[in-house]
Amino acid sequence: MKTKFTAVAAMALLGCGMAMAQSNDVETRALHDEMQRSLKDLHLDAHPQPYFIAYKIVDVEQMEARASFGALTNSGVNRSRILSVDVRIGDYNFDSSNYVNRSAGLGSLFGAISNVTNLILPVDDSYEELRRKIWLATDSAYKKAVEDYSGKKAALAARGRDEESTPDFSKAEAREESDLLPPVAMDMAHAEALVKATSAMFRNLPEGETSSAVFAVTSTTEHFLNSEGTSYTKRIPEVSFRATASLQNPTGETFSDSVSEYGHALSDMPDDAKLSAEVKAVDEQLTARLKGKVARRYNGPVLMEGQAAAVLFARDFANQLSSNAQAGTAASLISSMLAAPTSSMINKVGTRVLPDFLSVENNPLLTQSDGHALLGSYKFDEEGIPAQETVLVKDGILKTLLSSRKPARGIHASTGSMREKGVAPGNLIVDSSKGATRDELKQQLVALIGQRSLEYGYIVRRLSGNAAVEAVRVFPDGREELVRDARIAAVNTASFKDVLAASKDRTVYTDVAAGSSLLGAALGGTGDLTTYVVPDMLFEDMEVEHVTNSTPKLPVVPSPLSGQ
Repeated sequence: MKTKFTAVAAMALLGCGMAMAQSNDVETRALHDEMQRSLKDLHLDAHPQPYFIAYKIVDVEQMEARASFGALTNSGVNRSRILSVDVRIGDYNFDSSNYVNRSAGLGSLFGAISNVTNLILPVDDSYEELRRKIWLATDSAYKKAVEDYSGKKAALAARGRDEESTPDFSKAEAREESDLLPPVAMDMAHAEALVKATSAMFRNLPEGETSSAVFAVTSTTEHFLNSEGTSYTKRIPEVSFRATASLQNPTGETFSDSVSEYGHALSDMPDDAKLSAEVKAVDEQLTARLKGKVARRYNGPVLMEGQAAAVLFARDFANQLSSNAQAGTAASLISSMLAAPTSSMINKVGTRVLPDFLSVENNPLLTQSDGHALLGSYKFDEEGIPAQETVLVKDGILKTLLSSRKPARGIHASTGSMREKGVAPGNLIVDSSKGATRDELKQQLVALIGQRSLEYGYIVRRLSGNAAVEAVRVFPDGREELVRDARIAAVNTASFKDVLAASKDRTVYTDVAAGSSLLGAALGGTGDLTTYVVPDMLFEDMEVEHVTNSTPKLPVVPSPLSGQ
């Protein structure tokens, strides 16, 4: 067995080794040299050698300028380098992954689920120290794999193999990939001036509590190599601007709002005048909400417009389109010795999950849609699998789910969707076969209000989480009334079957990809971008409720900025 493994692995690595030899990159050399040594010598007593090893080094350099109420609070450059090691014992059908030992505490839960060992590396290009760190991480990952493999076999022997069990890992052809976007040179002085000027605009807020403006350029470079012969190098810069503010009214209610812009180059970003205009709009919206009527509990038709429709779809539907999205809790995972997160949608493949006029596809290969750039585009995923178009929902019927190389029941091949924080879409596009205009959707909402003899209905135009940062009551005569402190309650994937109509025009909304698992959520920080292209949606029934607020009352003495 040992001789066969070593020979096959050596053949698989021969091609990528020749390509790597063309590069004098110290990280590439360190990964390649330690991989060869591990494939040859890594074994422990009578335990088998690994059948699969993967290394990834992620270099991150972030330049950031941050200000609050016109004062610079942070400006500088941070750099980090992290190694990820995946070592698997067994074979593709049954290996050491997806197992949590009962004795494992919460602190080791995420590592157990992900099967990956992470280690901070020095940022100096020291070949010797990189080799030493890779060696130590490989040793640790191998020993854990040996322990998990034995424990998993014992657990399955005790309870019996599930007849519907799927392989633990899928096979993939060896590939050599490269995706090096141009580096972004950030003018720190200009960025500092921008965040100071935009954050100062919030000084006009009555009783402004907090404000922040951040401009950042994050350059992430990855080097990947696995024992099958796949290797890649990619550099994906991310440029971002975010401004946030909050205020408190005399009754103690707190309001917050924000604006975000993303790009892969400075040319993707709005100019300073446009950013300033967006910040001014946030300022004006926060001030207007002070005069809004207090939300009351409501159950009835709701029209989700623009950004609100996109955020709701991303948060409460798209986040379950991964084959291993975890809907459970940490406690439920710890209670199980065999942890293989499975999406709540896996049992709905082949059934209706949306109305028959809506379809959904993920297409990371697209770069433009509806006149906007799609920032969730990529050539290959974190496992080196090529990006591909995937039809997820066709005419309301769920066809499949996004997947990685970890198979799920009925989904054995990767869709090239493994991203930094787990399986997630790149560009998720919702298409309506019978779209209406925005005015027509409002007319349908007003008609429903009359049919049900309701006092009013709701239009939600902007969301932050489930909080409606811009919402209005709509009365039977079409009149609108601004509402404050409203939030959307009790929405899940099943709620989207109640969409009555959708618009022709769609909103293009970009956000940092959320983790599709507990591991992804734990990582936090920045991540890959996902772009959603979503029409307005009229829901037949939705619950809107008032946000209870226990925030302390305003300070006795007003803010020193309030009179300026």
